[in-house]
This record gives sequence, C-alpha cells and structure tokens, in this order.
Amino acid sequence: MPGQFCTLINKARLSEAHEAAGPRYTPKLNVKLSINDHFDALGRTHEFFNRIRAKARPIKDRMRNHAFSLSNDPNKTLLNNILTAQLLTNRTLEEFKALSEDPVRSDPLGSLGESLREATRCVGELLSEYRRQIAAAQAAKKQADTNKATRQDDDNSYMLRELYSDLSDTGDL
Repeated sequence: MPGQFCTLINKARLSEAHEAAGPRYTPKLNVKLSINDHFDALGRTHEFFNRIRAKARPIKDRMRNHAFSLSNDPNKTLLNNILTAQLLTNRTLEEFKALSEDPVRSDPLGSLGESLREATRCVGELLSEYRRQIAAAQAAKKQADTNKATRQDDDNSYMLRELYSDLSDTGDL
C-alpha cells in the first residue's frame, strides 16, 4: 500500500508540474544533456558500462583488419615493436571484457585506462618506427617499383594511424 500511495503522489506532482508549464513543455522539446552521462558514471549504471564496452568495437575491427600486418619480412626492431603493440592491444581488449559493474570495486576503469595508455604509447612508437623505416627504404631505393611499395606502405600506415586514433579516443574515458 505505501508504494502505491507514493506512486499516486508522484503522478499527481508530475501532472501538476505539466499543467504549470502549460504550452511551454512538450516531450519533443526535452533535451538530453551530456551531464546525464556523468551521472551514469557516478551511479555506475549498466548504460555507462555498455557505452564503455562499445568503445572496444573499433579497436577489435582494426585488429581484425590486420593493423599489424606491416611487412612480409620486418626487421628485428620493427618485429619487436609489432609484437609488443599487438600484445598490449590484446591486453586492452581483455580489460574491456573483464570490465566489472561490481559496485564494490573502488576503481572499475583503472586497469583499463592504464592498458589503453600503454597500448596507445606502444602503437604510436610502432607507427613512428614504421614511418622511419619506410622513409629510409624509399631514400635508399629510387627504382620503378617504389610506387607500388609506397601504396602498400600508405595502406599499412593508415591502418596503424586509425588504430592509434581509436586507442587515443578511447583513452579519454
């Protein structure tokens, strides 16, 4: 009974507020404010965690599109950078999967944020090293097949830049 009484009071108050607003209020004019997202974060709502998990999708897509397939025969430096960046990006994706809505956890995004920063830094270093090696190879090689290699290198560089961008954007949790 007490619950029904509260519901009736709330409906009466809503009706009273709606009547007081008169023609100034219509549901079409109701504006969703970005501050609501902050309240979702503070309340650790299911919607908040779903929005965070959705940020993993572009990163997964870049991984599926072989963002780290830079060369058929990478040298040792590039290979080490590729493997490290791949490992850290995969760890970040695992952190997304392990994200918990448990209200007792003091910092549910802490380890995810750290993984994102590390992966972003590492992918940035990989991109820089890849560009440096391409520039050195192009300077050393002034042959006709350079144009073909340049197109492939541009595609690889694009994929890495996009992965870096996705990681950076997500790192602003």
